[in-house]
Amino acid sequence: MPTCEYCKKTWTWKETIQKTTSLNPALSCPYCRQTQYQTKHSRMQMSMLPMMSLFPLILSIFVDLPTGVTIGFILLLSIFAFVIYPFFIRIGNEEESIIP
Repeated sequence: MPTCEYCKKTWTWKETIQKTTSLNPALSCPYCRQTQYQTKHSRMQMSMLPMMSLFPLILSIFVDLPTGVTIGFILLLSIFAFVIYPFFIRIGNEEESIIP
């Protein structure tokens, strides 16, 4: 879970979901209201997480899986990715660009 660089308090799962689902890159700490930003490394990791849900599609190319099973696996992995997402978020005081 993210920890505020200013007040050193750890955000809850719900607070992390609420803060990171907006389009605004600036995240306001729910405790001290200071502006925080997701780190470059964290954003790059999070961009790979949704791809995990596509694994059943790749698997179905090599193994003859019924369509219902493939869709079920995709849904389960999508829910799993959503649940674990906040545990991998890291925040910092400064906004970092992904592009070097």
